[in-house]
Amino acid sequence: MSYELNNYFGGECRLIGKPLVSKTRTGGSSPSTPELKKDINMIHKAIQFVNEAIEELKKVSWLGRKEVIASTIVISILIIIFAIFVGIIDLILSIIIKWLLG
Repeated sequence: MSYELNNYFGGECRLIGKPLVSKTRTGGSSPSTPELKKDINMIHKAIQFVNEAIEELKKVSWLGRKEVIASTIVISILIIIFAIFVGIIDLILSIIIKWLLG
C-alpha cells in the first residue's frame, strides 16, 4: 500500500494499491488491523509534519543577495583580524617562554 500526495503537500493523502495484509480463504487477517492503523497514523503524522515545516519555511524572511555578500565580507574581515591577533599573542608568548627557559 502506498500514499499519494496531491496539491504539492496540500494536506490530502489517500491510500492507493493493494492492502498490506490480504484476506485468505482460511480466514486471514483483515487490512484494518491495529498495526496497520498505527502505521498509517505514523505516516499521516510525518506527512503533516512536513506540510507544517514547508508552511513555516514560507513565512521566513530570507536575506537578500546583497545582505549575504555584505555579511560574508564582514565575517571574513573579522576572522582575519582575530587570526592576526592570536598570531601576535602566540609570538609574544613564545618569545617570553624562550627567554625564561633560556
